[in-house]
Amino acid sequence: METQKKKLVVVLGMHRSGTSVITRGLLAMGVELGDRMLPSVEGDNDKGYWEDVDINALNVEMLSFIASDWYHLKPIVDNDVAKLRNAGYIERAITLLQSKVKNRAIFGFKDPRTAKLLPLWKEVFNQGRFDVSYIIAIRNPLSVAKSLLKRANIPLEKSYLLWFGHVIECLIAIIGKKQIIVDYDVLIKSPTTELSRISKSLQLPIIVGELQSYEQQFLDERLRHTVYSMDEVRLDEACPLIVRELYDFLLDVAEEKIIINDTMAQAKTSDWIKIYNRLIEPFQLIDQLSHAQAHANLQLLERNSQIDKLCQQVNEYEIQLNRLKNIIARSQRKNNDQAINFVKQIADRDVQFSELKSSLDTLNCNLTAARTQIENLNRGLSGARAENEAILNSLSWKLTNPLRTIGTCIKIVRSYMYFAKSIIATIGVYRIVQEFFRTLKNEGLPGIQRRVKNAISYYNATGQIYYRTEKNENQESGEIIERIQNEGPKISVIISIYKTPIEMLKQAIESVIQQKYKNWELILVDDFSQSEIIQKLCNSYQENNSNIRYIERSENGNISAANNTGLYNARGSFYTILDHDDILDPSALYEAAKITLEHPHVDYIYSDEDKVTKDGLTFFGPFFKPDWSPEYMLAMMYTCHMSVYRTALVISLGGYNTEFDGAQDYELTLRVVRRSNNVAHIPKVLYHWRVWENSTAQSMEAKPLAHILARRALELHLQELRENFVIGEAVLPGHHFVDFLPKRNSLVSIIIPTANGTIDIRGKTERHLNAVCESIISKTSYKNFEIIVVHNGNLSAEQNRWLASHENIILSEYVAEKFSLSEKINKGAKLANGEYFVIMNDDIRVISEDWLTLMLGMAQREGVGAVGPKLLFPDETIQHAGVVILGGLPGHPYYQNPKNALGYGLGLQVNRNYVAVTGACCMTPRSVFEEIGGYSNKYPLNYNDVDYCLKVRKLGLRSVYIANAHLYHYEGVSKEGGVPLQRKKFKSSWLTGGGIQK
Repeated sequence: METQKKKLVVVLGMHRSGTSVITRGLLAMGVELGDRMLPSVEGDNDKGYWEDVDINALNVEMLSFIASDWYHLKPIVDNDVAKLRNAGYIERAITLLQSKVKNRAIFGFKDPRTAKLLPLWKEVFNQGRFDVSYIIAIRNPLSVAKSLLKRANIPLEKSYLLWFGHVIECLIAIIGKKQIIVDYDVLIKSPTTELSRISKSLQLPIIVGELQSYEQQFLDERLRHTVYSMDEVRLDEACPLIVRELYDFLLDVAEEKIIINDTMAQAKTSDWIKIYNRLIEPFQLIDQLSHAQAHANLQLLERNSQIDKLCQQVNEYEIQLNRLKNIIARSQRKNNDQAINFVKQIADRDVQFSELKSSLDTLNCNLTAARTQIENLNRGLSGARAENEAILNSLSWKLTNPLRTIGTCIKIVRSYMYFAKSIIATIGVYRIVQEFFRTLKNEGLPGIQRRVKNAISYYNATGQIYYRTEKNENQESGEIIERIQNEGPKISVIISIYKTPIEMLKQAIESVIQQKYKNWELILVDDFSQSEIIQKLCNSYQENNSNIRYIERSENGNISAANNTGLYNARGSFYTILDHDDILDPSALYEAAKITLEHPHVDYIYSDEDKVTKDGLTFFGPFFKPDWSPEYMLAMMYTCHMSVYRTALVISLGGYNTEFDGAQDYELTLRVVRRSNNVAHIPKVLYHWRVWENSTAQSMEAKPLAHILARRALELHLQELRENFVIGEAVLPGHHFVDFLPKRNSLVSIIIPTANGTIDIRGKTERHLNAVCESIISKTSYKNFEIIVVHNGNLSAEQNRWLASHENIILSEYVAEKFSLSEKINKGAKLANGEYFVIMNDDIRVISEDWLTLMLGMAQREGVGAVGPKLLFPDETIQHAGVVILGGLPGHPYYQNPKNALGYGLGLQVNRNYVAVTGACCMTPRSVFEEIGGYSNKYPLNYNDVDYCLKVRKLGLRSVYIANAHLYHYEGVSKEGGVPLQRKKFKSSWLTGGGIQK
């Protein structure tokens, strides 16, 4: 039995001939166009191209393969088709079309390039056994030529011949086939008549509702940017006679004055093609020259790129060579030291042996004494146990038992009183009563119990009242709320569904319906769950709420494909993904809309989040995120939920990449922030991530491939940014650590302002200046540095000789009536030759040999203005891991925490951004230092480093803490003469309204 042919409707025609408008009209005849459409482009095709992304991409690829394009006049000949056939393009095209027509009664597509490639596509249609009907769009050739001149700068003479070449191929193809010719100008004037004519000719039904939508909502007279008459075509000297004749002929066919028959059409086309081939010869030469020039330009670009890569490799080789030299030098020193130490150890060993023998005798004596003491303690313990039993069995202990119980109750009551006092102070009595009765009405006593339990649980864990955004929103005036509701953008919420537990899905949908912001739409994308319960639920929501649309996919494509289905159907200017098992806070979309009005250019918005138990009743584990931190983002997708994207931007990037299912949000967000730095953070918990066995909220093991794919996405991201990097594993599963290596072997100037003080370390006195210089010279693997020492003229003769013996140490004496550390640093900067500066205290000691390599690699990143390492006290606790503003003044987070502590959100163990880094060891580009004007004399001792970093921030640059560069800091010795307080001056300069001025 012969398989029924799949039906296709192919819209043919020249560019700018109305093929998009005609193709959109096919929806009114039940023709499906698929769900992968090219997005509209403002000012070019505002109503959409109505072209399938995949077919368009295949046509572009095939034309490129045979060194052609739509604007080339040379026709596609048999030799070109043979090349494409041998390369497997016919099989690819058949497979692509079969995937498009699958589960569709009739499928339609258009791409003006198809007319150019018709000799190949005819083979595809025949071999694939497709039942094809053709619609040829014609438009006044002068309108097309004028449009191409304006948009593509193509001369009128060539545009006319391009029009002829495309249309003649179409005419040849439709001879003897099911076809109809449609005049675009007539369609705009009389859409119902023309669509009815198409419907009758191709035997397709008219869908009245779709026809009305097409006429009333889609069609617009402005779709015709130019309208010209036939007389104007005849008067245009640039228009060849064969173009006018072909247009006249097609108009007669479109108006059904004549009917195409094989003999007549073949005779006319044969004559026209002969003339056409003669006319295009000079233009073909121009095309060939243009192609050759483009090829030469491409080769030049590739050559320049190769030169850049070679230069980069040379720099890398220089760095590696320096490292090898350092390793060899260290190895030689180590071998010499080992030989000396070995001889010394033999001599020391005899002394140690005699000392050990003496110690052993002492230990034996101590052991005998300890055994005696243990026996005495055991006797005492037995007596204490007997006494304890006697007390527990005594009458007085039993009589006082109620008093002890009362004491315990008093402690519990006191803790509840503290809780009640805190909740009244945070929320207010009126609001508590209002919430009590609202909850009692909606959720009953179980709801009251649940909410009280949650609040107490959070209070016990944090000492704070966890109260979500309702309070904050209610503090806003009615005028502000009304403006946001009226002027805010439409936000699309996309839920991709696959065999979701029905109660979880209900909670997700209801959380959108209950949004306080009203300009939203909800798109439910069923990724082929094949569940009647899910279908029934989603259809019910769709029928009862006009803001909800339910889309069933015809096959399971996994999360990225499902998200893309929602994305390409979204009507909102912004959209967010709500996982099918999670919950939005009622204020989520309101807060997002508010941000879009406050920051009109924002492209990506994220909020804080917490977790919710499997039953959806208990909220816990809030994650309070920093403002946009590009370096932190490289360790994990800390932005995660809720993420709101500008729809047009994501579509222009190609949507979600199906190769990264499991890490698709991270991969997409990296592409978004690579394109745009317009990122905003909402510091409120607006998303509740459900913890259950199928969610990474509970464990990364729920999606084991996610980390591997996230790492691959990160690699691609950094490669696109042309970074020099190494990715390692962070201390927690599912996280990354990125070390940046220098792209250039830049000279670094290490500026050390010194008081030439001393310090006692393990009973030995050492001078800070000598020790820090020795530490840098002997332990730093990156060798292209100089040290600028700015001293007070108090160096000893021995110090001067030692420092002068090192060619890369420059000495400068600082003399001033009034001491200023800032002035001292600036003096050193004027003597520096480096491209990058390191401002360093003299009480610093190197721990990790690659500290300067890592700091320089980070400082060479685009947008970085200051870099600080992890500084440790000698007891291995944290002195510096970034600077924050606490209580209006700078302060150190994690101060005196263990060096291996994780920090909040892994903040101690990965690179991340802060408002500032300490000047005890800070790298900054020379160009930034000079633009800012160095350290400010306004702060001679305190806050000059933070002031500098805030100015860096004001330039739009970032301060970065890097966790893998470790140095010791013997804090407080560098600043002599006392530390005057500069609090008032700092606050008046930088703080306003409780926040930092930007």
